[in-house]
This record gives sequence, C-alpha cells and structure tokens, in this order.
Amino acid sequence: MGFLLAAILALLATVPLYAAELPLAAKIDAVSGEVSARASSAASWVAVKNGAMLAPGGEVRTGKGASAVVVFSDNDKVRLNSATVFAIDGATTLKTELRLISGRFTAWVRRANKADFRVRHLAGVAAVRGTVLEGEGTDAGINFTLLQGAMDVTDAFGNTSSLIPGQSANLTQAGGNQGVTTATGEVKVPEEPAVEPPAAPTTAATTEPAAPPEEIAAETTTVPPTKSPVQESATTVSPSAPTTTEPPPPPPQ
Repeated sequence: MGFLLAAILALLATVPLYAAELPLAAKIDAVSGEVSARASSAASWVAVKNGAMLAPGGEVRTGKGASAVVVFSDNDKVRLNSATVFAIDGATTLKTELRLISGRFTAWVRRANKADFRVRHLAGVAAVRGTVLEGEGTDAGINFTLLQGAMDVTDAFGNTSSLIPGQSANLTQAGGNQGVTTATGEVKVPEEPAVEPPAAPTTAATTEPAAPPEEIAAETTTVPPTKSPVQESATTVSPSAPTTTEPPPPPPQ
C-alpha cells in the first residue's frame, strides 16, 4: 500500500501545473491628441480620455499627430503612434490576441509560463514572449521589428521565421514574407511608458468577446413564456390545420 501511494505521488509530481486562465482588463492611457474608441467594428467611434476601459472586441484609433497607450492588468503595454487603428480580439492571462489594422505600435510584453501573446495583421502574425517589438502596417502588409527578447513571425501562407533583436520581417498579403533584414549598430530599446495598469477583473475568462450593451439589454429583457404542464403534454398542431376532437370509441357490444 505504501509503495502504491509513493508511486502515485511521484507520478503527480511529474504532471505540470497550469495557472488558471483569467481575463485581463485593458485601459487607455497617456492620451495625446484626438483618440477615439469603439466597442466593436460595427459600433460608432467615441472620443476617449485617460482611464477609458476597452473590452475584448474593442478598437482604438489615434488621429494625425495623436498617440495613446493601451495597458493591460498584467502590465503589458502597447503604445499606438499617430494615425493608428488597433483592436483587442481577446485578452487573458494565458492568451492575448491583438490586431493592427493600420499604423504603427510598440509593445512591451512580459509573458511567462508559456503564455501566448500575438499581434495579428492580414499579412501575418507575430508570436512573442518577454519581448519588446514594433510593428508598422498598411492594407498591403506589415513590418515587424524585434528590439528585445524572442519572436516568431508567420506570414499568411504559413511560413515562419524566428527573429533575434535587431531583425525585421516584411510581410505582404500577396507575397508573404519578403525577407528578414538585420539592423546595423546597437539596437535601441525605447523607454517604456510610465502608466499604471488597471485592476484585474474578478469574473471568469471567456473565449467569446463581450456583447455590446444593446445586445445585453435585448437578452435580459426578452423572456420566453413559461409552458404549463398541460401545454407540455399537448400535441403541437400546425397553424394551417384545424384542431379537431375525435369522438370516443363506441362501447363494446
């Protein structure tokens, strides 16, 4: 019995322990110039100030000459430069999916325990962990540059390149990875923005983006009628057919 217990404990010791997946909060800060946000791609843009919160599915847009920082509750930060449109597709302690629509950004990422942090574009995706990176994109493509840490870049055709600090990958929608270039001289890492992260949410993580307020209201105000026991046992009758009552069978002769 003691030998069996020891074997079970030894087996459990070899099983990796995974942290629970919890949602991250995202706050817009260090706003300079005209910056707006919206809850989804179908919603209207609204001007925002420091402290505005952005849920998964939301987008941020900076005007010409404007900038802003999106800071998550785990202290990951993304600085959006002038004329940039950026989206949060999902954000949890184990997996964050961001998307550059157009413009330029710099990101400071502190992911541990093999957490997944990705920045997507129509031309490809950058998968990073413990990294400082830059990205600049248009409708046609994107250029990812690694400044610190490690990063894998995959183009729209599934070709992956691993970058070291100082290297850039130019991805286009039509042609995929156009090649990796290496900067000459010392790689300069930009100073991280001094903004405070928001408090972490207390709700459990979900894989679906939060619904817009109007959808939530519609769901909470529409209550299906409760069927009575008689209705549950009744036969469903098509509206186009009349309902008839069959006479009882004659008594046995």
